[in-house]
Amino acid sequence: MTKPIEIGWYGPTHDCWGWILEHFRDVAVLREQDVAEWISSHTTSRNSDNVKTTASLIFASEHRTDTTIDLIRSLDLKDANATVTTSQPSIPWCLMLGTDWSGHRRTQPLPDSWNTYYWYELYDRLLPWLGQLEYVKEHSAKQTVEPTVSAQGRKPSVRVQRWIDSVSNRKILGTSQSRRPEVALVVVDQAETKQLWIDALGRHQVQTVCAAPDRTDFWIDPDWIVIDLARSPLKKGVHVDENLTGDSYLAASLVRLAAQFPESIKVVVDAFPRWHTWSVLQSKGADLVVAKPYDIEGLIDTLKLIG
Repeated sequence: MTKPIEIGWYGPTHDCWGWILEHFRDVAVLREQDVAEWISSHTTSRNSDNVKTTASLIFASEHRTDTTIDLIRSLDLKDANATVTTSQPSIPWCLMLGTDWSGHRRTQPLPDSWNTYYWYELYDRLLPWLGQLEYVKEHSAKQTVEPTVSAQGRKPSVRVQRWIDSVSNRKILGTSQSRRPEVALVVVDQAETKQLWIDALGRHQVQTVCAAPDRTDFWIDPDWIVIDLARSPLKKGVHVDENLTGDSYLAASLVRLAAQFPESIKVVVDAFPRWHTWSVLQSKGADLVVAKPYDIEGLIDTLKLIG
């Protein structure tokens, strides 16, 4: 028996942060003085319960000038992926970043050993990372992931090694799942994007139909619809929220597809994520919204999990 993952959350809870929190069933919103005690209690109890439990601590920093980074440093936390590379008890943790952190790797870099995700990377990065925790916990006693060494004897950087471990775990998890092939309708307007989705979905045995935004009159019943447009032509005859400005055509396409395929899971790719735009797109029928550049394998993992 496995309980839902327990989330300890330190950070804001409004707007996009509240949207993230809605995706979890077991959340404790922590004050600064609560964090150390929460870590201690979950580190002690996570291996002693008869019922399998998994816990993760998520920090959220809306602005570069808030106190979140100082708090993380003061806690002297282990490597964010300690449960992957060692057998020592630890609480997996990550840091969610607000829009103010854009471009921080040049102007205000954070340690490479930290798991950092922007707020709009919920579906393609954060949820797949959380989905690996239970697998890692159950298999840590059976095997250890050794750091990869190049042909020249050099170890890769922490970020590269984390990506290698993540891909390895996904491959192992994928072999244990047996689901019927899904059907995906991918709405694209560029040949490169079309080929990207065909290749990625094909690796997961997903039947894929691609179409231009104005040519989706198919007699199919897709499980997933992905709208991944590079251009935003003028809208044609569909009323949408005027506050979307340049995103009006994207919303218009979504409204039409939501009416045409009401039972399908709709995924919208947004090139310039803004919280207002995302909330409007969700009101128009989007089930998942991801930003470019997305982690396509992580997004597919999430899609397979939810439907």
